[in-house]
Amino acid sequence: MVGAGGAQVGELAVPMRLHADSSDGCASDETARGRRLYSRPVGTWTQDPRFDRLPKWLIGAVDATLADLQCPTPVPIELGYETTAGILWVSERGERTQYGYEPRDLRDIQLLVDLAEWLAEQFVSETRAAWGEPRPPCPGHPHPAVTDERDGQAWCPATERPVSRVGSLCADAADLGPSP
Repeated sequence: MVGAGGAQVGELAVPMRLHADSSDGCASDETARGRRLYSRPVGTWTQDPRFDRLPKWLIGAVDATLADLQCPTPVPIELGYETTAGILWVSERGERTQYGYEPRDLRDIQLLVDLAEWLAEQFVSETRAAWGEPRPPCPGHPHPAVTDERDGQAWCPATERPVSRVGSLCADAADLGPSP
């Protein structure tokens, strides 16, 4: 199954690759032919030159989870992959501290959920740009949403209802407007 504007990752449809460092400060989803589908402001990530490029099997999960963690304000992120150790290295651009995530043999929805939880709890909550903010946002609530294996959705822990498809949370929250 493939969602609108999305690419399939196992059984989970996630937004297509968000291209880092576009000229207009926005990331855009593009088709294989390069046709622009839409553009929206998100925090972009850049390749950390100290490490290898991310493997293709990891990019979809990284893009989807980081897209959900980039509102209300983007966190400038550098990523790299240490191929020999199998570790994703993440840092806030301009900061010295790096955080390592080991995906082990996780793939598809298990990788997406584990990475989303790790990024929210171990990395984004410790950044200068997101300090003290509930990320990923849970529209209308002061707590963060949680990612669960239930249909690849972000869920509200208070109501136990789905909030948004993983990778669309910030766009969906913006469509709802400010919380009351």
